[in-house]
Amino acid sequence: MGHVNTAGSTVQFNDALKLFGVLYNSLLSFDKHVTNIVHVCTFHACELWHIAFAVSTVGNRLDYCNSLLNSMTVRNFDHLTVGKNTLAYV
Repeated sequence: MGHVNTAGSTVQFNDALKLFGVLYNSLLSFDKHVTNIVHVCTFHACELWHIAFAVSTVGNRLDYCNSLLNSMTVRNFDHLTVGKNTLAYV
């Protein structure tokens, strides 16, 4: 990071410029941009993994022994449908 003195003030220069969401540096290597993108993607992938695990667990629980439920009442069928629909919106 550099600086310049002008009109009695010191102006600090940053080593990167963010423009339209892209980090540029003086060499146009995009190292910081790529590092930032990988960091953000890794963070969100980890968050989604927790959600996917929960959805999978709940989905498996809803589907457990479905073949035994073929003679259940319409009321119970509707109740299970509500649970599955809730899972679909996650």
